[in-house]
Amino acid sequence: MFNCDLKFVVYHDRQNPYDVREHYHTCYEIVYYIEGSGTTTIGGKKYQFRDNTFSLIKPNEKHDEHVPEEGVKLIYIGFELEDSDEDELQSGIFDGDSGKTSLLQTMFMIKEEISNRSSFYSQAVRNLTEYAIINAKRLQNKKLVESESDNFAFIKNFIHYNFTKNINGKSVAKSVGYSYDYLRKVFKTHFGISIKEYIDNEKMTQALSLLENTEYSISKIARQCGFNSTSHFILAFKNKFGTTPNKYISEHKHKTYAQQQKI
Repeated sequence: MFNCDLKFVVYHDRQNPYDVREHYHTCYEIVYYIEGSGTTTIGGKKYQFRDNTFSLIKPNEKHDEHVPEEGVKLIYIGFELEDSDEDELQSGIFDGDSGKTSLLQTMFMIKEEISNRSSFYSQAVRNLTEYAIINAKRLQNKKLVESESDNFAFIKNFIHYNFTKNINGKSVAKSVGYSYDYLRKVFKTHFGISIKEYIDNEKMTQALSLLENTEYSISKIARQCGFNSTSHFILAFKNKFGTTPNKYISEHKHKTYAQQQKI
């Protein structure tokens, strides 16, 4: 199926945070992330990788790698394809697999063949590389992991539709497959505020709408906006706006009445 030629196979167990600057190879590359999380930019699009995902990078496609927390265990191979349509292999980050015939297991078998150099190892390496490509192709047909920009859109929607359920940073991180420490950092960089502040802002936006447009009691508004208690809501509201919900209602009604009188 694939007339391929392996160029390299490398295994790393990095114990510390690291950065790999933007670069490119003249061959294809598959990078399998066994453990750990971080980001990689492939062809100008930024992705987040996590345990048991892999990237596929086409020849001459610029890419980098950033791991802000603990290190990462990974294995990667480089290979050339002869007489192959580039559209057969898609760049990006994809969910991996598991088992004795998995992509990961096949990549380790390639590494073992290269290390041992037993009889017919050259043909074995070629066959295993072809099988690894087939596995990668199959996995690409299943699911493409979203880019980081797509993930932030998901996070924004997740908070918007779930802020009344007493969510927090850890539950938001879990929803998108990030570690909490990683999400805290990238969230503030992307949105300019912390996750807690963002969730609180969603609650307060809804609270203002209910105060201005309904006759609900303060306790009902507190419940509908995801606060643990009425007193907690009143305190948070006063810290945010410098007044209590009851005073805000009175002032809003007064302004509305004054505007109506002018008309």
